[in-house]
Amino acid sequence: MAYTADISYWRINQTNTAIATSALGSGTPDNEIITPLESPGTFSSLSGSGNTTVNGSSTTFNTIGWANGDYLYYINNVGAYILVGQISSISSPTVLILTESPTNTPTSSSKLAASSNLITTNEEFYIRISTRGSGSNVWIPSLLAWRVSNQATASNQPTEISLEAISAIGNPLVNGTATNIPFIFSVMNTWTPEVFPSPIGTRYLAAVKPQYIWLKATPQTAGGLSSKTMYKITADEQFEDINTNPTGVSKAQLNQNGYFNV
Repeated sequence: MAYTADISYWRINQTNTAIATSALGSGTPDNEIITPLESPGTFSSLSGSGNTTVNGSSTTFNTIGWANGDYLYYINNVGAYILVGQISSISSPTVLILTESPTNTPTSSSKLAASSNLITTNEEFYIRISTRGSGSNVWIPSLLAWRVSNQATASNQPTEISLEAISAIGNPLVNGTATNIPFIFSVMNTWTPEVFPSPIGTRYLAAVKPQYIWLKATPQTAGGLSSKTMYKITADEQFEDINTNPTGVSKAQLNQNGYFNV
């Protein structure tokens, strides 16, 4: 049976690793990788050099949720996020200061957006996927559709989940065309095998019912790209599910559905 999962993306750190490697996958993670937050209004002008001032028109720089250290972007005419620079301080709804001279100059009256995260192609990150059900009735997602083949080292299936470079070194790609970055992923949850009398035998997830499945994504790039490259990850949230009831699932069944090394 298919279900729609909640999918989110997180940086790899000590807090998130502790949650990702737990049996349930539950807890309060931090440093989520999110879409840049767009301000109302538009870009107006730049002034000064070095710690350049960015001026906006009808913007809400200081009340929208942006913070010092966030990365500032402008949105070009094909919808790509173009890096302007890193925010040093926010003075008012219409004025902020960059840490240095801008990487790129926004076009007149373009929209501005900011994000606390900037992913590079060689950086691993976590993907968190919600399970279905509650209590003793939990179904976990099959991962078959996300790989080009059912092998632990197989790359992602871009039609199902893709990581794309959408702005290279702060500049839009030709005609705004996104470039796919292949990546592999591995299951992080740690599950203890449970032993039942014959004919059931060794099973997993009879007693433990995960709330989230955590994956570690590892981009596959030769040499990598600039840290000033913006990426977009897109995933199909529809999954076929695996029933963990009433006596869990076998390791063979997990392997058959893309769960390796659990």
